[in-house]
Amino acid sequence: MAQHLLIASATWKYKDSKDDRPILSEVLKDVVHLFTKKLGVYTRELLVIGENPKASDLRAYLDQWFADPRRDPEDWIVFYYTGHAEIVGADSLYLLTTDFVNGLHVSTAFNFMSFADIVLAPSAHGRTMLRSEGVREVLFTCWVRRYPDRKPRQEPWRKRSLPRSKISQIAM
Repeated sequence: MAQHLLIASATWKYKDSKDDRPILSEVLKDVVHLFTKKLGVYTRELLVIGENPKASDLRAYLDQWFADPRRDPEDWIVFYYTGHAEIVGADSLYLLTTDFVNGLHVSTAFNFMSFADIVLAPSAHGRTMLRSEGVREVLFTCWVRRYPDRKPRQEPWRKRSLPRSKISQIAM
């Protein structure tokens, strides 16, 4: 039977404390409350990566979770993340995790393209983990933090980042 599952994560503590955003702790609580209490149909999963995750932990725990044979192709999964992010090159979005070191994006940040790889990779049982229609991503990131003079660009993934008033629509 299909389940409604929420993976919610936020990074508000960074190695460089000037980048800290303590308010994101409250934002995370609000989003979790919306999905699990107000909507009442979502169950929160992967609390271990919920607060200030390291990049390696995001990769490892998401990979293990999506590969779990209990994942049903009919499940509805929302992956919510808030924190800093940066665009590298023309189109690589990196979520800056708590262990981020400037200039070491590949080893200390989470390349969001790897999320698609995790979701679509074949499991040990030989099947694709989930149909892509059952997974929704909600990203609220500030990707211009290091470049305050840079004008924001419209990027393909910005279409997935929904205003707070629209969050409830993806749950239906």
